[in-house]
Amino acid sequence: MLSDVSRSVIVKEASFERFWESTINPATPKHVVAHWREHELTAVQRGAEIVAQLQEFTPLEGRRILDLGCGYGGVTVALALAGASVVGTDFEDQRLWGAAIRAREDHPECRVQLLQSAGEHLPFVREAFDVVVCNNVLEHVQSHRSTLTEIARVLRPGGWLYLQFPNRLSPENLKKDPHYQLFGISPLPTRLGELYVVKLRRRSRSYDVGTFPITSQVLHVLRGLGITVVRWSPAPKRDIGYLTPLLRTYRLNTVATAIVVGRKS
Repeated sequence: MLSDVSRSVIVKEASFERFWESTINPATPKHVVAHWREHELTAVQRGAEIVAQLQEFTPLEGRRILDLGCGYGGVTVALALAGASVVGTDFEDQRLWGAAIRAREDHPECRVQLLQSAGEHLPFVREAFDVVVCNNVLEHVQSHRSTLTEIARVLRPGGWLYLQFPNRLSPENLKKDPHYQLFGISPLPTRLGELYVVKLRRRSRSYDVGTFPITSQVLHVLRGLGITVVRWSPAPKRDIGYLTPLLRTYRLNTVATAIVVGRKS
């Protein structure tokens, strides 16, 4: 059942809801459709939570922000509503189409720019953005390292990065994949995942998930790119002496979803 807040978003986003319904595979189970309906129709609400987290570190009004892998534009719209100048990029033209409908028809007060691009090859000059948001995107790209390198390239010195992604080693993700709600997909390579999801279970017309990241590896790459991690969540609060680093690594790598906020030096 949808929350009151979710209902208010649905009423406001009637154009996007009609578009989204047109993309549903008729063979998709009803409980999966219900899950993704709530997820997509509350995307602006969840984007507002990202805005609030970023505003703890930097004001967003007037800032130039890249929403890398913007999908259907929920976070893009939330950032624009906070007064930022936002560019949203995505590899899939269908998602960009949906983002354009959401922004222009349901939130006409927003001014956003939408471009088609892969995360590994961003069409921007160096140091073009004050903030980069990459929300649940790393598991969809072909190369985590290349995408993070591009993020560091287009982020100005002193700029902020917000990352959120599912962990490959999470027992919770192994039990139920966050994309298709199926057991055992998260550690699979793309070809096997596609075979299982599209051919055997017929859960979707296509499969766009690559390799899930591992948080400790992502933090290591960020440090090498000159991005200082200011906050990661969740992190262990207990100090158990020389075992603390091991506890921290275990905790970071096994939670279902990791959130990282960093600043470029």
